[in-house]
Amino acid sequence: MILFIDMSTQNKITETESFHRRLRIGDWHFDDRKDAISSVIGLGSCIALALYDPVRHYGILSHLMLPKRLDEFISDSLDLRYIEDAVPFLVEMMRINGSKKIVAKAVGGATLFKELISPKKITIGQRNTASLIKALEKEHIPIVASDFDKEHGRTITFYHHDGILLVKSYKLGSMEI
Repeated sequence: MILFIDMSTQNKITETESFHRRLRIGDWHFDDRKDAISSVIGLGSCIALALYDPVRHYGILSHLMLPKRLDEFISDSLDLRYIEDAVPFLVEMMRINGSKKIVAKAVGGATLFKELISPKKITIGQRNTASLIKALEKEHIPIVASDFDKEHGRTITFYHHDGILLVKSYKLGSMEI
């Protein structure tokens, strides 16, 4: 089964033929094919969250923007740009597809313009990281690998079948988590 959500299509879930999906903010991609790949390019303060089932060998990659909506934008509709909406939904998608064991890998929460931020101020990236950790703890999902904070952008590639998350940056090169 292949499911992909594209925020530009007004949250419609579609089956996709392509084995490689590039995700924008609020997008997610679930796939159980051996050749399935998802990526997030130019990740800064946002979070790329991969949920993976090591028993069934499939997973979801999502691109999350902020911890929660601002009060003036609260509505009853689901918005997967926000960690508080996305994490419970994504975990439920894994469970609906038969997952009993789910682990998380996450990357992001960078502070790209540190010199413009007061040293005592919590950055958007730090808030995103803290919010994600809290949301996953609430769902009882362990984070088995992460690459948080930093001061540079990254490109993420997730291999759905084996759960490998490849992190590339101009400063540190490539690493697998």
